[in-house]
Amino acid sequence: MITTAKSDGRKTGLPDGRFDLVMCNSTLHHLHEPLALLTEMKRVLRPGGGFILRDLERPASMDDAWAIVKRVAAGDSMNQQQLFFDSLCASLTIPELRRLLGQVGWSDEVTKSSDRHWSVVRAARPR
Repeated sequence: MITTAKSDGRKTGLPDGRFDLVMCNSTLHHLHEPLALLTEMKRVLRPGGGFILRDLERPASMDDAWAIVKRVAAGDSMNQQQLFFDSLCASLTIPELRRLLGQVGWSDEVTKSSDRHWSVVRAARPR
């Protein structure tokens, strides 16, 4: 069964170990304290549960960020391009993400899943 709920991802109020799978797609870069969300995700995940994290990876420079924007969003409005650029610049690098994952106690492998995204995926173990 799939259940959805609207709540603050940093403090859901849900019981510990409630979910078999948690996921976060393209949200971490919007948060002032992404560690709070990762901590809550781990708390509500059952032992042996699976998770999916995916987000943008911050490019090495602003020029690199603009190059991605111009390649990927060339047909979009200037406002949309600026928002995309801002999201790229606000994103975590893979080393920053690894540090945060370590603070939560997750040591899963971070993969570069596109020219502008990273992913962390753990399959759930059967109950």
